[in-house]
Amino acid sequence: MTAQLIGPDNVPRPLETNVQHDPGSYPFTYSTFDVEGTWNWNVTATDDLGRVSTIDRPFRYDTTLRGVTVPKLSLAQATIHFTLSRPANIRLRIETKNGVVVRTLPAVSLQSGPRSVAWDGTLPHGTKAYGGVYVAHVFATSSVGTSDLAVPFAFRRG
Repeated sequence: MTAQLIGPDNVPRPLETNVQHDPGSYPFTYSTFDVEGTWNWNVTATDDLGRVSTIDRPFRYDTTLRGVTVPKLSLAQATIHFTLSRPANIRLRIETKNGVVVRTLPAVSLQSGPRSVAWDGTLPHGTKAYGGVYVAHVFATSSVGTSDLAVPFAFRRG
């Protein structure tokens, strides 16, 4: 079996090369993500009959958006705080705890650093949202791609 990570720079980072394993699942650790962007997890195995299997799964390593927080209880409006490591277009989506979208705010372009966006507590037609538990879902689109983080918060009408 051979397992490797292939970075956005197309450089393979071997984790195991031609190692024999019994059938099963095996953990691998890798912590030196030195390039942001789309990576590929690639495993090739040959079974006892000589048949070759390969799996290749892409994933993105992106540190553009970090540290999304919202006060545990927001009264009348909610201010969502986060940090950007690079300039990005930010879109805020407010959802119920079950994932139903109640409001999507227009995208805004923000520079790197500590930032925030606010939801005024209204629904698309201008009426006030009911009190309850919501989720602030922040999407950041930068030169690396789009990443997103979500955080729950309680909201009470003001």
